[in-house]
Amino acid sequence: MSTLVVPVRHSPFGTLTPMTARLRNGTRVGIAYTSIAALEAVQPNRQWIRLSEAALNALLSPLGIRTVQVDPQLLVADLCSTAPDRPICA
Repeated sequence: MSTLVVPVRHSPFGTLTPMTARLRNGTRVGIAYTSIAALEAVQPNRQWIRLSEAALNALLSPLGIRTVQVDPQLLVADLCSTAPDRPICA
């Protein structure tokens, strides 16, 4: 099983949290990339960790997230959200 490069952010509790986003239809998804280069092309200087797809799904499942968007080509800020760091995935 291959590993994914998962962008993370620091939570208020000092832990690393996998980034999530929303599709245009509002569905919440996890974000992952197949390589560091793919991550850097879309999110330069973003912290990341390596996880298997199963491990990422296990982290996202309690949040009700069932889909992982692999190698998204575009992430834009969600201007309707007051939550920091919540992009829209395209």
